[in-house]
Amino acid sequence: MAFAFEAFAARLRAALAKKGYKKQAEVAELLGVSRGYLSELLKGKKLPSDIVLSLIESKMGIRAEWLREGKPPMFFLGQAPAVEPEEVIEGVDTLGKRLRYFREHEVGETREEFVVGLGITPRLLEKYESDKTVPDAQFFTKLNAKHHGLINLDWLLTGRGGIYIKGVQSEKKVSREGEQVYMDNVLEKMHRQLDKIYKERDFLKLAAIQSLLNLAEPREEDSDEEAKQ
Repeated sequence: MAFAFEAFAARLRAALAKKGYKKQAEVAELLGVSRGYLSELLKGKKLPSDIVLSLIESKMGIRAEWLREGKPPMFFLGQAPAVEPEEVIEGVDTLGKRLRYFREHEVGETREEFVVGLGITPRLLEKYESDKTVPDAQFFTKLNAKHHGLINLDWLLTGRGGIYIKGVQSEKKVSREGEQVYMDNVLEKMHRQLDKIYKERDFLKLAAIQSLLNLAEPREEDSDEEAKQ
């Protein structure tokens, strides 16, 4: 199996925590494996066999593809635990701790995996998570974009509300349903803004918007090239 030991272990720990499992003995008994074997999986010292992966899927509802590659969703449909909208997470009381909690328990990624697309190094992320450095606005913009705008940034910054925007549960954060929720929210906001600009007869803004729309349209030479292929 060509997937990283530590990455698999981090995802498995995140999924078990999400499911509410606190004792390794309970999980080992459910899967029919020894506690020692499970401990090695959780520490990243061993990779599971195909049979054990199948047991994790059938007994716990955790998708093997997510465990192997991090491809969402984490759980099969209907198998994800309920998420409380105003959940208070004990001990997670700073921005850095919330960021680390999100990475470890919601995404299940190592620092090296998590920083992809964020424009920062794992070392800088460690400083963010330990509250030694405060992330800038660009970081939050990229983080939210990477997760399709479904993270509740108010929770990340202040701890208020749930981890995700209203109406979105964690297993949908990067699924097609989640993307649709995000796009619907964006389109609704754009419609309100355009309606306001039109009513105010702000012709400069209308002209700027029209210019952007023209840029989005395919050029004639691009269409000709596509037709030739």
